[in-house]
Amino acid sequence: VALMGGRASTAEPAAPAAEDADAQKREFQRCVQQRCVPLAARLASASQAANASLRYSQRHTGDNDITLSMDPVRGRSAVSKGIAEEDLHTCEVSCAKRCWPAAERMPFIGTVANSMADEAQRLQRRSGA
Repeated sequence: VALMGGRASTAEPAAPAAEDADAQKREFQRCVQQRCVPLAARLASASQAANASLRYSQRHTGDNDITLSMDPVRGRSAVSKGIAEEDLHTCEVSCAKRCWPAAERMPFIGTVANSMADEAQRLQRRSGA
């Protein structure tokens, strides 16, 4: 606070605001890495199970509820995938609210953890090859 003409001025330079935004982004990424990436791994396995169920299940007229588990839309693997997707989106929204409020309604929310998990897998493949 500086006194200017007898009045207090609280004007701050624009650079700290940009630094603050960058700090919020970094904190958001840390939060997603710690809390949401494990959920992304769960989503990946649920997606693989749902895809396998869709690929290999064959429904016929007269099927009973025993085969419901193989249903590509309402089966256990499809429901599990839907739950994992919702959990992941909720996790990223929570991190955005806590760390970077300006990003809460951005279109990339819900995809960040998947991207981080994919990048980690790519790095593991490269280092292992």
